[in-house]
Amino acid sequence: MADDGFSDSIIQLVISSNQTIDWNSYATKIVNLEIEINNELNFVTTPKELLIEKHYTEEEVQYAIANCCVNWQAEVAKRAHELQKYAICDFTRDSLEKNLADDCFSDNIIQLAISSNQIINWNGCATEMANWRIEIHHERNYTTTPKELKEELVDEKHYTEEEAQYAITHCCADWSREVIKCAYEVKKLALSIDDVKSDLLEDGFTDSQIEYALANLKWTE
Repeated sequence: MADDGFSDSIIQLVISSNQTIDWNSYATKIVNLEIEINNELNFVTTPKELLIEKHYTEEEVQYAIANCCVNWQAEVAKRAHELQKYAICDFTRDSLEKNLADDCFSDNIIQLAISSNQIINWNGCATEMANWRIEIHHERNYTTTPKELKEELVDEKHYTEEEAQYAITHCCADWSREVIKCAYEVKKLALSIDDVKSDLLEDGFTDSQIEYALANLKWTE
């Protein structure tokens, strides 16, 4: 309009007046265009990336995001899988929630993503985390116990009790070997067989694992 000779005051009046131009509608059209391009390229659409360089107001952006053609549940699922793919080993609900919040997804959509096992297989994630920890223990010649594995998954990484137990059951740990290693460590304290059994129970080993350890433990060594 400046090129057409209109004054700055007239230009600003036209730009700022919603009675002249429906900026909400134009913002929505631009958002829909960006979404179509992303879909064609198989890119994820996030609220953060929309209209960043278009100089619309915050209200107009929020209107466009709320009224555009995107299925935000589908996009947050795609984004969650993308984040999981590129996470090395530390993919948790906490890390996912933070990343999705940085992408400006709504709280409701974020809670859907982090709580639904239909979007992320949290049992599988917990098992991967457990396997990673077990590999580190092997490299350092540490003993792994179900109790400490569960504490890390639940207390530090905020997996549920059920997910932690699933990981303990399905991880790569050779619990027969670990329970014997643990039994020998306890035996160094010159405890009785009952004390060894009690300690192994406290470490989270099952009755059958403990019986295996006691049956194979050489008390004369």
